[in-house]
Amino acid sequence: MAKKGEKWLWQSPANFITISRVPLGLGVYYFLANHSISTALALFALGVIADTVDGPIARKMGTISDTGKVLDQVCDAIFVMTSAAGAVKGEYASLWACGIPAGLAVISYMIEQQITLARHPLLTLIVRIRPFVYGLFFPALPMVVAWGFVNRRTTFVVWGIVVVISILFLIIKWRRITNGFFSPLKEMLQQIFQRSST
Repeated sequence: MAKKGEKWLWQSPANFITISRVPLGLGVYYFLANHSISTALALFALGVIADTVDGPIARKMGTISDTGKVLDQVCDAIFVMTSAAGAVKGEYASLWACGIPAGLAVISYMIEQQITLARHPLLTLIVRIRPFVYGLFFPALPMVVAWGFVNRRTTFVVWGIVVVISILFLIIKWRRITNGFFSPLKEMLQQIFQRSST
């Protein structure tokens, strides 16, 4: 008879994929700190892929749950923080350049879990900014780290791959980005200006 934890993992492969971002993030930190750029970038790519596919897999298999959503947010935060810490430790980026976006992402998670967003337009704005933070962080980190390659040809190959993937992602997800970010952002800004003018 399988243990409860094992049963939970096997019944929801999406959660297993989500949890994999924790060791992947720790691996990114370790290899960046030890200047193993290729390995670090490979693990980072796997983490981004895991972050991309866990949601569709959960929807496909009908295993979406509130627990899975919280787990996804926690693992996202750990993956971002460990990857950013590795970039700082390996001296590929400054503390403020990695700390500000990573910290903002974590703070937005805390805000989202603790308050009623409808009553706090400014805090809601911080939460809505999170997709942009991730949208910039995920391509920016490999591009910054790739600059550490001695072979500049390899560096620009990495840059080219990242740019192409980013453009394709924007094209595929443009409707979701517009509906999920720009439209609510416009409404919240209008609410903020209306409150400040009264």
